[in-house]
Amino acid sequence: MGGFDTEAEAARAFDVCSLKKWRDEGKGRGLGDGGVLAYQGLNFEFGDYSAVAPVIDAMSLEDVVTAVRQGKLREQYA
Repeated sequence: MGGFDTEAEAARAFDVCSLKKWRDEGKGRGLGDGGVLAYQGLNFEFGDYSAVAPVIDAMSLEDVVTAVRQGKLREQYA
């Protein structure tokens, strides 16, 4: 997906792209709504991404991947 300075940054980038894909497929919209199981593959807690979730919902998967690679979403999930 790109070069990252730390393993944690790479894991968060993976999580954000995975969340986008899962949410687009209707596999959950957040904690407590029946979609929790879809988020079990995350490296960090879903709550860490509460600020970025509405942002990625308004983007295409391709745009999310590009933004993650360019570090444009980092401050919202760091």
